[in-house]
Parts: sequence; C-alpha cells; structure tokens
Amino acid sequence: MFRYRAFGLSFDSELELKSPIADGPGPADVTIRAGSVEPVRHRRFPDRRAHRVDVDEARFRLTVPRAFSLSVLDGHEIVFDRLRGGDDQIESSLWVDAIAAVLLQRGQLGLHASMVRMPRGAVAVAGAVGAGKTTMLAALLERGATMMADDVSVVSTDSDGAALGHPGLPVMQVNADIRSEFGLAQVDRAEVHSRSAVRVSHFETAPLSVSEVYMIGPSGDGAINAKWLDGVAAFSALARGSYGLEYIEGLGVRAEHTRAVAEVAAVVDVCELRVPHGMDCVRRVAEAIENDAFR
Repeated sequence: MFRYRAFGLSFDSELELKSPIADGPGPADVTIRAGSVEPVRHRRFPDRRAHRVDVDEARFRLTVPRAFSLSVLDGHEIVFDRLRGGDDQIESSLWVDAIAAVLLQRGQLGLHASMVRMPRGAVAVAGAVGAGKTTMLAALLERGATMMADDVSVVSTDSDGAALGHPGLPVMQVNADIRSEFGLAQVDRAEVHSRSAVRVSHFETAPLSVSEVYMIGPSGDGAINAKWLDGVAAFSALARGSYGLEYIEGLGVRAEHTRAVAEVAAVVDVCELRVPHGMDCVRRVAEAIENDAFR
C-alpha cells in the first residue's frame, strides 16, 4: 500500500499515484484498491466526456468504456477495475470524479474552486467550468501566492466553528495558452479535458484558516464588479459552487450537504466577482485580491 494525503483526508492506495503528497503512518480515511466493479451500461448524467455514471445511496459508479470502471462506497473505499485503461487515466478520474463522491458521502464541503495561501490565510476562487479559476490561480501564483488546490477545494469548520481550507493536489490542469502565458512546464501525465498537468514547486501542506471565497464569473458590462454577500445570498452562492452538485440527490446527501454549506457560509466572507475577458483584467483582479482591495 502507498500512503497519501489530499483534501484533508489520508488515502491508502494499491495504485501508486503521481499527484498527491505522501503521508505518514496512521489510520486511513479512504482505501483505494483493485477489484471487480459492475460496469455502468447507460449514461445517467449529461457529460461532455464518454463517462457513464450511476449513483444511489449506497455507492457511486463510473465507467469509461473499454478503459476502466470504479466505485465509491460510503466515502471510505474506492474500487477500480481495469479494462484497458492505464494508471494515469484511473488517477485522473480519482481526482476529478471519485473525489466528488467521497466528499459528498462523508458530509464534507468541496467547492469547485482553486485556493491559495496568502498572509491573511487561505483564499478560494470558485466558479463554474470555464469561469477562469485556474487562470486566476496562475495569476495569483505569479504574484507570489502559494498554491493549496486547483479546481477542488475542501473547506470545513473546526470545533470552534472556524473555517479551514485543506490542501488538495500540488498539480494544476491547464491548457496550452495558460502554460505559455505564465511559463508553466507540463508534467508527463495523461491529459484531462484537453488540459495537461503542471506540478507547482511551492505548495502549502497544512490546513489554513479561510479568509474569503470569491465566486467568479464573466462581466456583462466590461467592468470589474465585486459584491460582498451575506446570509441567504452567501449560502446560495456556496451551494451553487459546490463540487459534484449533480450527484447530491442521487447519493441521498442533501441534508448533510446543506449543513456543511451553512456552517461555512456563517463564518466565511463570500464575494461575487465579475471579471471581463483578457489577461490584463485577470492580472488586475489578482493584484486586487492580493491587496484585499475589494473590501
């Protein structure tokens, strides 16, 4: 078994993984092992990929035809069944697909967000697919921030009610334009959605207090607009920005997810941020976030 740590969880894995950092001894939260998984025959969820996914209250199942199947049981066990797929394909699906089910089944809040360490604490940038989360992450790293997560960020509350951001993977998934713009070097690893992996050299490995979450999206008037949210508006924004949102009802975890979102929304500052297209605007927003200028 190999031992890893990511997203605030400890993983014991039969599969040697390239993305996560190593972890020390102790009980594992999640086990990853080879085994038999009944293939999913039909696509239940719309998806731009060839993946077939099925969920119920007992488990999450995914099949990539002629490649592999995997299942997630109760947030504690991931079973993968190789067909013709390589280990890189399986690992990519672990951190893109299976992690969503693991977090939801365990009642933990995963945001569709990137996250960095700044002097004031952890800062997350959340948004829909294509909103520019990873581009903003690259711009923040360019300004000296330390990476904590790309695309999936886990936020929990501790015994005192304070919000903690947990490190994910020290790897970014970026397209060729972003690699070129920010001078990022590709890792030898399978592409995911036409994006390739970039391993960062400065990565925060400890949980940090969360300062704020920016919910980013495109600007309709060509201007940078920021609006701080509270109460129901903050809760709704974090709920919409949750990772694996489409699986909540099928997994039967609506109550657990609502509770996790409410706990975080009560103690974290949430800002709705609209950003015009263009690298100049992205860099201006990154500078403003660094300087906490939107308050």
